[in-house]
Amino acid sequence: MTKASKFLVFAILFLAAKAVAACVCPDRDNTVLGKFEDSRFVIVAKVIGVENTTAKLVVEKVYKGNLSVGEGMIFGQGRSANCFERFDDDEIGARFLLYLKPKTSSVWYADRCERAKALPGSNTNHVNDAADDLAYLEKLDQVTGKTRISGTLISYQGSPIEGGSSFKRMTAVKVRLIGEKETYETATNVDGVYEIYDLPPGRYTVEPETPKGWVIETHSPFGGGGSSGREGEHFQLTLKKGRHAYFDFFFISDRRVRGRVLSPSGNPMKNVCVNLIPTQGEVSNFFKAIDCTEADGSFEIDEVPFGSYVIVVNIEDTITSDQPFRRFYYPNVYEREKAKVVTIAADDDPEAIDIHIPEAKEVVEIEGVFLSADRKPVTRAGIFFEAEETDELTDGRAFTRTDENGKFSFKVLKGVKGKLVGTVTLDEAEFKECPQIVALLKAQGTAGWQDQRTEAVEIQIQGNVPNLELKLPFASCKGGKITSLLKID
Repeated sequence: MTKASKFLVFAILFLAAKAVAACVCPDRDNTVLGKFEDSRFVIVAKVIGVENTTAKLVVEKVYKGNLSVGEGMIFGQGRSANCFERFDDDEIGARFLLYLKPKTSSVWYADRCERAKALPGSNTNHVNDAADDLAYLEKLDQVTGKTRISGTLISYQGSPIEGGSSFKRMTAVKVRLIGEKETYETATNVDGVYEIYDLPPGRYTVEPETPKGWVIETHSPFGGGGSSGREGEHFQLTLKKGRHAYFDFFFISDRRVRGRVLSPSGNPMKNVCVNLIPTQGEVSNFFKAIDCTEADGSFEIDEVPFGSYVIVVNIEDTITSDQPFRRFYYPNVYEREKAKVVTIAADDDPEAIDIHIPEAKEVVEIEGVFLSADRKPVTRAGIFFEAEETDELTDGRAFTRTDENGKFSFKVLKGVKGKLVGTVTLDEAEFKECPQIVALLKAQGTAGWQDQRTEAVEIQIQGNVPNLELKLPFASCKGGKITSLLKID
């Protein structure tokens, strides 16, 4: 995961964790109409007390059922192993929209699967998150029996300072419903909800307007969804006679910081890591906006939250063979106070930039081949250069893997002294017809996977080192390649 989009994942999962837990909701009509018909009671209630095994709520509004406003209700607390809600102390005073089945014991239970949606794809029953449901429930006497297509548009950005997420309802956004014969248009209200009633049954494609600076999220499990699922890149649903259908949308930032990292001589540099650091406030440890360069020196940090940033290269300030330079800031200064501020806004997509390394230590290249004792290639093996003592700012270690011909090539800091070792992980099952190798593995203590190392080759890196040869102490099995199963964290 090299893209900045990955830093958003933790926040979404955290927010949804309470809702999903170990509960698996059944596949059924999850429209407001479907939930309304499947419930005996539909109410708004407020939490007034919470204990370990029970919670007390009081009814504030009744949409269905014979409960009364002001009536107290005792709810059992759910557990991670079931689909019942657990009310927390910090929810005292919170109001909930609840779809309830008849009480089967001395207490009520709130079903997590029968609730309005806070985010596309996740559940909650907080009234503040039930705008789509309430838009229908508040006018039941006017719209009962009519078809309805609805949904919610929500924007999301990571919060660099708080480390969580910023979700906002997208108001006054046009939404087109393209039917089989006609196209209909509406717009989201102050709660980010769109709805149209009395449409003819049939197949519809939902096309929300995309505000500048935003893009519809289609890749995360919370990135929107509808009563009829999604077909490819089309947001489609089926509306049946007298029924409801919905499609929710989740928008993320469409802004990115991209460019190239170039050496002092202008050559592209690979595996150089570029970070965005917000300019205001204390940045949360959870916020990560980073990408590392490809072979052509290119990087791209996407889904960047709107705000101001400085760009830092080699944020760890450790000199390595991939990053043979100290930490610096764009354009090419060592003091953060002198760094250029880059502003990310909805109405302006930044152009690509070139970042030039101010100065760098020299690196040299080590090339060679890894062979078995009978000179057969050892593929996918690990090649480690372990450096002897360096200064506190320098990490002289380097690593690569062999290709399908057993060859390897990698860069090392010039002037560093160390040892080169090849490592291969073998599976005994792969060599069951080669008793000499099986015996070797068993002699080392356990049957199964074993790390086999070559003898270390001592090197003083003063210039390019070509044609190195590393050898395993045993021959291949039946004269074929040896393929390593080495796992690298």
